[in-house]
Amino acid sequence: MDTEGMGSNLAPSETLYSMSAIVCISSDTPDGRSPPSRLQLYKPAFYSTGVDWFVPVWVKIDCRRGKRWGIVFKCLTTRAVHLDLLESMDSDAFLMSLRRFIAHRVKPYEILSDFGTNFKDGDLELTEAFTSMSPEIAQQLTKQKIHFKYNPPYAPHFGGCWESEIKSIKHGLRVVLGDQSVAEPVL
Repeated sequence: MDTEGMGSNLAPSETLYSMSAIVCISSDTPDGRSPPSRLQLYKPAFYSTGVDWFVPVWVKIDCRRGKRWGIVFKCLTTRAVHLDLLESMDSDAFLMSLRRFIAHRVKPYEILSDFGTNFKDGDLELTEAFTSMSPEIAQQLTKQKIHFKYNPPYAPHFGGCWESEIKSIKHGLRVVLGDQSVAEPVL
C-alpha cells in the first residue's frame, strides 16, 4: 500500500487502521437510518413535531420586571419553527400554547418531547378528557387524538433537532437584547 502523503513514520498496518477509523454517517441514529418521524414525506408540515421550553426572558410588566418562558415547536420533516411566549412552565401553560399552535398551524399527529413533568401532565390531562367523553363522541374524535412520545429520562441529545434550534434562539436573543428587558409585546 502506498503511504505517501500520510506520514512516512507510520507502519503500513497503522496507516490502514487510522484510515478505517474515519467513518462518516449522515444520520441521526447509530445504525445509519433516519428516525421514522423525519421521513413523513407526503404529510403536512408539523405532522411530527418536537417541543421544548427555552430560557426565561426578562420582560417589563408595568414598572417591574418579570420572567417569560419560550416554547419551540419544530417540524421534524420540513424544519419549520413555531415560537410562543408563556407566563409559566406548568401543564396549563403548555396546553394553552398547544391550542394556539393548533389554531395557527395544524394539529400534529405526534409530539416528541423530553421527559418533563409539564409535558407529561399535559398529555395526561388530554388523555383523561378524551376518556371521559361519551363513547359516540370519543369514536368520532379518535382521528383527532395527538400521540405523545417522550425521550428517555436524562437524554437531552435525543431531541437534538429542536435543542439546536433553542441554541440558535438563545444566541439571537442574547445578541439582540443583551441584558436589557423589553416589553412583552415586543417579544
